[in-house]
Amino acid sequence: MNQRLAMNPTSEEQRLLRATAASDPKSLVRSGQLFRIALTAVVAIGCLAASGAASAHWHGGVWIGPGPYWWGPPYYPYYPYYPPAVVVTQPSPVVQVPAPPTYWYYCRQSNGYYPYVADCASGWEQVSPQPPAPAPAPEAAPR
Repeated sequence: MNQRLAMNPTSEEQRLLRATAASDPKSLVRSGQLFRIALTAVVAIGCLAASGAASAHWHGGVWIGPGPYWWGPPYYPYYPYYPPAVVVTQPSPVVQVPAPPTYWYYCRQSNGYYPYVADCASGWEQVSPQPPAPAPAPEAAPR
């Protein structure tokens, strides 16, 4: 650069200097602009970290805006109490299906019932089940 440019630059020369400074990273360091940007970033990150840590312990608030105005007591709407709805369900009907009839199988040739008689050459007869006769009552012992 010549001496005249460094001492008293014209408006065109000032524009060229600014354009060169913006595109040249070393000029940012020389001018201190990079330092200001870094310092601003560090302060912003520090404020964010401090506000996160502070909110975990301090539950106060900061009002930023016009002075405090009071419009009266806070409004809390009235919600009437509604008891829980009662749901009545009808019991499901019980359907009883009659058991299929059971049969005993009788062999006339062996004069016995299945499964006590394994084979019947004359053929099995299907008969209705009959309960066994009641056992006789035991006789009283002599005294």
